[in-house]
Amino acid sequence: MKPEIRKMHERYERYFLRKYRYRYWLVLVNNHFDDVYTLFLYAIKHGDALLKSYELTQWDSQDEALTKTMLQAIRDMTQLSMERRDTRHLVHPGKDIVTDAVHGHGFSTTYRPDREKGRRVQ
Repeated sequence: MKPEIRKMHERYERYFLRKYRYRYWLVLVNNHFDDVYTLFLYAIKHGDALLKSYELTQWDSQDEALTKTMLQAIRDMTQLSMERRDTRHLVHPGKDIVTDAVHGHGFSTTYRPDREKGRRVQ
């Protein structure tokens, strides 16, 4: 068994907990910046706003034989739906997000040139 497939199986079993009222799906990202495919497991609890993602594995996107092997291993491993994403088509959210209480950033993250390393410049 290829190390990528073994790592994917181990992490899949660790993070796919099959909890009640949770929705799980896979996301395959074609990362053109690093020339790799990365497989993530996404999970969200019903009625909750927090989305959790877990990296399962990644492999070289230039190796077509490995890509075919990995996709077949994913199909053999699970029946979860899989969404494909591509870093060539990144979508800006419309405006810069400066406060995001859902993901633990309850404070403003706007750029302040008058501050240096958390201290005011006199």
